[in-house]
Amino acid sequence: MKNIVKMSDLTNDEVFSLIKRGLELKNGKQVSPREDLYVSNLFFENSTRTKHSFEVAEHKHRLNVINFDASTSSVNKGETLYDTCKTLEMIGCNILVIRHSQDAYYNELTNLNIPIISGGDGSGEHPSQCLLDLMTMYEQFGTFENLNIIIAGDIKNSRVARSNYNMLTRLGAKVRFVCPDIFKDETLGEVVDFDEVIGEVDVCMLLRVQHERHDSKMGLSKEEYHKNFGLTQERYDKLKEKALPYLGGPDYQSLKVLEAWNQIFADFKAKNLVVKGVTIDDRGAWQVTLDNDIVLKLGRGDWKAKLDRFVTIYPQIEVPEGKRIDYVDLRYASASAAVGLTEK
Repeated sequence: MKNIVKMSDLTNDEVFSLIKRGLELKNGKQVSPREDLYVSNLFFENSTRTKHSFEVAEHKHRLNVINFDASTSSVNKGETLYDTCKTLEMIGCNILVIRHSQDAYYNELTNLNIPIISGGDGSGEHPSQCLLDLMTMYEQFGTFENLNIIIAGDIKNSRVARSNYNMLTRLGAKVRFVCPDIFKDETLGEVVDFDEVIGEVDVCMLLRVQHERHDSKMGLSKEEYHKNFGLTQERYDKLKEKALPYLGGPDYQSLKVLEAWNQIFADFKAKNLVVKGVTIDDRGAWQVTLDNDIVLKLGRGDWKAKLDRFVTIYPQIEVPEGKRIDYVDLRYASASAAVGLTEK
């Protein structure tokens, strides 16, 4: 039996084995069904991505998923976390996936006889998210040695920052942080000025502000925070060419942006076009940036027909000598588009 509740539970060899297994599954390798196993997901904090990612993975492996709803469980009658987990073990669960607001909640569960996989503990660690981040970087670079990595955001309250810092430095990467003073964690690495290092980083990771863990306001407006500590378009343009894509938008739109990126990137790649960024603003207006810095303004609503129109007209656009295309405005329903030019 092996718990995965913090990254120090895994050896380097085990981490690489999990990364390679994840890439195999991503590339279509079939899984062996495990209909003999029962798993329950105990989420005592709100979650969309982590919870449902676990559920999808469990169903793909044909595990039997036992529904658990913290709001209707005996926890609300005073039952301890240990008693809840022990009960699930005794009725036949083989694995427990747990997210809890308490740091190191798993220290109370040492007498369980079934493995625990942590979906996050308070401001402690987030091993499953860390493994996903590691897989993404490994897929892009093939190594962690000497990677220059920036993690920007709410460092003090981020279990993701802690897991990633501990594991990435162990694997040979250089990890530094960008954040306001109120979000610093003195137990982790160096805090640097974003604009001084942006041109030299291989990976730039952005963390959300965890308002639910704050006792007071951070003293910055959203606009001030983004200007000083966010990945603005100006900073993105200074990233190395091999850097990961720029995906931008409000927190509640993150899944929508990721889905759009995956579709647009694949569609354009098939047409020998390379996309390096996809964003949506607060009004729901889409924008796509190509690797040659042409910005496609798509506006609100369905963007697929607009991108198809761009693919059709792009080869027909005549560009005067000494000029380059700055943007193509496809927001309005017509057979053509407005093209903006700028000096090379």
